Amino acid sequence: DCWDAEIYTERFGWIECVGIADRTDYDLRSHMNHSGVDLRIFVEYEEPKEVETYEIELNYREVGRIFKKDLKLIEETLKEMDREEIERMVREIREKGKYILKVERDGEVKEFQILESYIRIRKVVKKIRGEKILPHVIEPSYGIDRILYCLLEQAYREEEDRVYLDLKPKVAPVKVGVFPLVNRDNLPEIAMDIKEKLRREGIIAQYDDRGAIGRRYMRMDEIGTPFCITVDSGTLEDGTVTVRYRNTREQERVKIEEVVDYIKNKLK
Repeated sequence: DCWDAEIYTERFGWIECVGIADRTDYDLRSHMNHSGVDLRIFVEYEEPKEVETYEIELNYREVGRIFKKDLKLIEETLKEMDREEIERMVREIREKGKYILKVERDGEVKEFQILESYIRIRKVVKKIRGEKILPHVIEPSYGIDRILYCLLEQAYREEEDRVYLDLKPKVAPVKVGVFPLVNRDNLPEIAMDIKEKLRREGIIAQYDDRGAIGRRYMRMDEIGTPFCITVDSGTLEDGTVTVRYRNTREQERVKIEEVVDYIKNKLK
């Protein structure tokens, strides 16, 4: 089965952005059949279980006479069969009188017709710790360019005096812009120190001292930066900085020693 995930765009309407294919066990089973390698995994039960199953014992004289040098190969294959395969073999022999045993080794597939007279079947109760299963595969295919386009389109906001991207803080490429209000009075050094402290905590911060403070805010708004920290004259007086939130443009004074933790909490 296949499913498509779609996303709505103002420009193109609904478009496919993800294709999801349920491959079941087809690919692994094909690889296993052609390579002869057992790709199943063993899944252990929480508690051992007692189950009814069958034991297959070869009639070595008969099988050796018919298949000669392939006797060992047939014996090894039967020993590797799990409960499901054994039960299928027993069912086919009882219904049709024969079972086609397919064995692949070194890229060569051999088929052996196993008749009821070649084996002895015994029903037994066994305690098992788990079972071998062949995993199913889900194959998703993502159109990254479409997803990114839709993310930007849906986050795009226009106001009378500005444009901004309303990106959630977790996905914004730059988390914090850090500015000195003016390039003097030790403000740039304080701003750079704050930026480095943020980066040491794994927070992507960008320093900007070009142009008027309003233009710096606009540049950060346009790339979706959720927070801006401004170092100003008040910083020299009381050790606080201005933290501005992108969407509302509201500002708050925060102590320098607390600003990194403040931003970390806002980014959670």
